[in-house]
Order: sequence, then C-alpha cells, then structure tokens
Amino acid sequence: MIGCVQEPAPEPLEQAPLAEVCGEVGPVRLLALEPNERMGYGSFTVVGDRLLFVAGTVEQINPLGLPVRGKTTAYAVGPCGEDPVVVASDVSVFSEPSFPGVVFGCTAAQDLVRLDPSGVASPRLLARGACHPSFTEYGLLSYVDAGGGWDHTVDYYPLLDAERPTFGAPIRVAEPVKIINSVGNSVRILRDEVLMVEDGELARYGLPDLERTVLANDVVVFAVSEDGRYLFYQGPGHEGDEGDQYNPIGPIYASDRESGVSGPIGTGALTLADFFADDFISLNMVDHQRLVSLPEYEFFEVPAGHDVQARLADGRWLTSLGDCGPYYRFDAEDGSVALLTEHEGRIRGSVDEHLDLMLSCGGYRPREMGAWVRHYYDGRAPQTLAERVNLSAVMRDDGRILTMVDVDEDALGVLAVVDPATAEGLRIDDEVSVVLDLEPWSHPTEEGAVIYGVDDGERSGVWVARPE
Repeated sequence: MIGCVQEPAPEPLEQAPLAEVCGEVGPVRLLALEPNERMGYGSFTVVGDRLLFVAGTVEQINPLGLPVRGKTTAYAVGPCGEDPVVVASDVSVFSEPSFPGVVFGCTAAQDLVRLDPSGVASPRLLARGACHPSFTEYGLLSYVDAGGGWDHTVDYYPLLDAERPTFGAPIRVAEPVKIINSVGNSVRILRDEVLMVEDGELARYGLPDLERTVLANDVVVFAVSEDGRYLFYQGPGHEGDEGDQYNPIGPIYASDRESGVSGPIGTGALTLADFFADDFISLNMVDHQRLVSLPEYEFFEVPAGHDVQARLADGRWLTSLGDCGPYYRFDAEDGSVALLTEHEGRIRGSVDEHLDLMLSCGGYRPREMGAWVRHYYDGRAPQTLAERVNLSAVMRDDGRILTMVDVDEDALGVLAVVDPATAEGLRIDDEVSVVLDLEPWSHPTEEGAVIYGVDDGERSGVWVARPE
C-alpha cells in the first residue's frame, strides 16, 4: 500500500506589537487597491517626497511561485498616503541618482519615458527602445538585441539638456556582435566607454565621439573591472581544449590599463570570472579556480572542487563545494582549507564577521523556508537566529529579522518579524504579497517602518507598519 502524510499546518503566529506610524497606531493603509490588484517585486520607488507603486491584476502564478501581473497601474502618494494619483499605465518606475527628482518609466514597448509624480502631465517620451539604460555624463547607453538573443550592440543617446532632461536620436555604436556566453562577456558598457569583441578585435568606443580603438587582437571574450582599469581577455582555444560554444576554453591574458602591464596568466574559461573589490579576480582555469591579486598579478590556486564565494575581513576566502555548501575557509597564503560548516544553505547578508545561512536549497521560491543560522569564525557554536524564514528575509538595523512565512499557492503569506533572542516570529500582517527581497521596502521617513502590499478583499492596498 502507498500512502502520503500531509504535514500539519503551522500554528498561527502571535501578533507583533505595532508602534505609531504616520500619526496612528499601525498598520496604516497608504493606498487602496482593488481586490486582486497586487504589488510586485521591484514596484516601489521613492523620488523626492513621493512614493510610487506599481500594481496589477494577477493573471497566474508562475512555476517559481511568483504572481504574473497583467495590466499594471503606477500610483504616487505622499509619505503617509497624501494626494494619491494615477501616474501612468503599463510602465515600470525607477529613479536615477544623476537626475534627482526625475521619475523615469519603462513602457511595454521598451521606451524610456519621464513620469509626472503629481499625475497632472502625461508620460513624456525620452528615448525609444532604451528601457533601463546606463546613464553617463554624456547621455544614455543601451544594449540592443539585434534578434534571436545572440547578437547585441549598443545605442548611444546624446544628452541635449540635463535640466529637463532631453536626449538626442540614437546613434548605433557598432554592428551587432555575436554573444558567446552573456552580453557582459562580449559587449560591456562602462562609465564613459563601450568595449566589445568585433571579428576577433577587442575594440573600445569612447564617449562622446565614439572614436574606435583596438585594445587587443584574437579575442573571444573578455572581462573588465567596474572602474575599467583591469582587462582580462581570452584567445581562441587549441585542438583538444575542453569547453563548449557557451564556455569556451583558451589562453587568458591580463592588462592593467593604468600602468600598461600586460601578459598571459593561464588557460581557462573567462566566461566564468568574478572581481572581488578592486584587488582580486577569480578565474575558472581548466580544472580549478585561480585567484589573481591586482595589480601585482600574484597567483593563488584554489583547491580543486572549491568555488570562491566571498573574501573575508581577515583576508581569507569563503569557499563551497556546491551552490549551497558545505562551506570552508581558504587561506591563500599557506593553501590551508578548514571546514566552517557542513550545513547546506543560501548565504544571507555580509560574511565579514560571521556566515549567516538560510538552511534551504530548494531553489529560489518564496514558499521554501528554512532556519536562519549564524556560523562564527572563532569556533563558537552555531546560533539559530530564526526558526523559519524564506528567501525574502533581511536583517534589520535593530538586529531583528524581517521575513515572509507560510506563503501559499496564491503567492500570499504572513509578514513577520523575528527577534534572534527567541528565534520565533511575530506576525505583522496577513495576506501579504510576496517579494523576493524585503530590503527596499523600508519607509523613507518613518524610521523602522516597513511598507508592504495586501491582497485581501476590502483590505487590498499598500500598507505601512512599524513593529515595536
């Protein structure tokens, strides 16, 4: 006989004490929404003294357990819900530090628009086909998919007026180039230049004149540091080299564009490379990882099978034997490796002083839950900070954990706060819309308050609460 055991439903959480917020004992509704009109990930933006939200009706729940919204509406309110207005329909909303006070939007047609947070003016077109561009002092740079997802280039929109702002017609930087692994390995936008591999030449296009300079020949893919100083590029592989069309293997070269020092550093797959701050890069060689110090180009071989996750405050390295552990500390100076924990889980927050893990490897799904456990580097026993959290969980400034628990098949759950002293959660609100990261949902002026969406009949809307 075959049977199945249904897990018992978790006990309801006790209500968390809530303090005053926006002049009332919370929670306080900032914006009323229609039933089934729901907030989503990345749909909260603060610009000046206006809070902007994007909500839409839920059409389905995707395989990851996230709601798929249909038609969306962008709303704006004051810090405590004053003067609610509709700003636009079917747009995403974001801001840009170089244009303070300006609300940008991205339309379904991938056009960049400016939105009026007062709701008076209609969206104003800024640049066609330039959604979420890279902003530079000279204008906009935007990746362009030339079709099929494998050929990309960049369009440059010159800045004509910084006050309004206004941008000129797009200028094609170069003909589309073939993408080997990701756009960033064949075409890369930096602060004042575009780098791309064209017919084996690693070319630089400088702003604003787009003058072309060849930096290297016989190049397949490249990697560059955020400041543009350190450049690593890979040549074609030789007969017998392993790899495939997406992660080719070949000779790797390094170049310090500031000092002019350059040279070969080994053979591997440069499509798998990570910069750590400004002074290290990890490279995937043929059968292991290699750490390279910058600008000295001193090599440190990572033990076989280990994958570098982070650099620790004491100069050692956090490594793992898989996506979820087990985790080790690696000393590059003497080559020693020490097991930190056999626990498997996802890293939470900074690893400088300790390693925090969410003990779940079931994938990036909001319904997956696990304990939040802290592992100390000084040998102390691990500490459970929360019995149950999901992947949205964040550590607040006050040391408590904000998380969602008991997310159901409709992607609604309980918003909870956990005191590490007890490791048990207290309920802030129910029927809360899932988000993948609760960090951005802090209220900009009500210290310690969290903003969240509720989909629950007449209670549907955007709310704010401050747990005591």
